[in-house]
Amino acid sequence: WQKNIEELLSRNSIHYHVVGKARIDPMQQLSKKKIYIAEDDVEIADFLTIVLEGAGYHVKVSSSGKAILEGSFLWVDLFILDRKMQGVDGLQICRYLRQQSETRNTPVIMISAQPKIGNEALLAGANDYIEKPFHMHYLLNVVLKYTRDRK
Repeated sequence: WQKNIEELLSRNSIHYHVVGKARIDPMQQLSKKKIYIAEDDVEIADFLTIVLEGAGYHVKVSSSGKAILEGSFLWVDLFILDRKMQGVDGLQICRYLRQQSETRNTPVIMISAQPKIGNEALLAGANDYIEKPFHMHYLLNVVLKYTRDRK
């Protein structure tokens, strides 16, 4: 596992340092914000997972939006949807999420390699959008904007 992660980080020019084995605190795991990613590009999905888990989030990834439309997920604090996927696209999924009482108010971030998708994403109900390629820090700032606890 460690070798795979190190290889992925190196391949994507992400600086890292392994400091040792980590202990898992069950209470900390329960308090982590949950992010559901629908992204059909495996490398991008892996990158998002590594970055977000490294930032302290619990991440679930699907290679299509079909699982979301089927309701195959538990409580989610944030959705990250790719605009273009096989079968169903991110805009359709976003519209669906906005029609469901359980997910109507759950933040959605749309990501896309297509330039200027912002208006389409916002009209579909997305809270924000990010154009690919994007910097890891920018992604983390946008995610934090929608996952931090509001007082």
